[in-house]
Amino acid sequence: MVNNFILRMVSAIILAPLVIYVLYLGGVYFQILSLICLFLMLREWFSMNGQDKKTLFISFAACLGAFAFSKFIKINISIYDIRYVMYALGITLICNLMSLNNHGKMIKIFTGAMLALMGYMIIHLNVAPKGAPVKELIMFTGSMITSVIMAFWLNKKTKKTKFFTTGIIYILIPMLYVTFNAFEWTENCFKMAIWILTVVWSCDIFAYLGGRLIGGAKLAPQISPNKTWSGAIVGGISTMTLSYFVISKFVQIDKMYILSITAIMIIAAILGDLLESKAKRILNVKDSGNIIPGHGGILDRLDSLLMVLYVFVIAEMFCYLKVDLKMLLTSAKWV
Repeated sequence: MVNNFILRMVSAIILAPLVIYVLYLGGVYFQILSLICLFLMLREWFSMNGQDKKTLFISFAACLGAFAFSKFIKINISIYDIRYVMYALGITLICNLMSLNNHGKMIKIFTGAMLALMGYMIIHLNVAPKGAPVKELIMFTGSMITSVIMAFWLNKKTKKTKFFTTGIIYILIPMLYVTFNAFEWTENCFKMAIWILTVVWSCDIFAYLGGRLIGGAKLAPQISPNKTWSGAIVGGISTMTLSYFVISKFVQIDKMYILSITAIMIIAAILGDLLESKAKRILNVKDSGNIIPGHGGILDRLDSLLMVLYVFVIAEMFCYLKVDLKMLLTSAKWV
């Protein structure tokens, strides 16, 4: 126990300042770090599932090539432009989760309703010649149809393939979110990133210490036997206290708002940790990798962070979706 704790602390002391410095630099430096983490997490997920990693290398190289080419010809890309990909991935993830839980009929109803909506928009929407969102209509419709095709294709695959694909999409969505948000990196982005990391790190550290020192009832014994309610409570209270007295000093928003968002992030962090533990139990592996001494793999280290990022992904994409639907339905005339 002592040796493992020392290893964890040494790794954290070395890596934490480097991560914070990259966050401070922001922009392309943060994007490079995000892409490295994305690649390593996908590599670990491929390895955990016993999949050939050649596909991953080829796909990642193609994506990096397209990204570099877009920068070379000076195409500015932001999270607002990539939202259609996020829509498609999000809907595919939802359908895949329903398929894993044997809700095939629900998928057909869900995707059928989306196709009907898209068809109605395409047939009955008479786009005005000036100022009409032709590009947005095409991109929005394309993302919905793509997600439906992917959902039906995956629904016919084996449970192992569905599980593997679900993991890939689950990792991709939040990592794409942070990578493309870095195009518009500001001081507020840096402060928000520090807040998120403070919540995730402090929750993990104090939960670990609380669980080891106090022990007691298990949080989810069938998923992760080492996690306790005492650890979760100590981690939650310590993180809330830290957010109230420290984060509020440099994030200029209402303290009650800070506590509310922090509470949501704490719950998400715990769920993210348990979710990865469940996946490892299903795949019968102890750690996702061994790249970080005392912590295991990148997925082991970022499992909580991924779920916390989903809080912001869902909130932001929901806002975009409302804007997109309103724009598409009001910027054109119906016939």
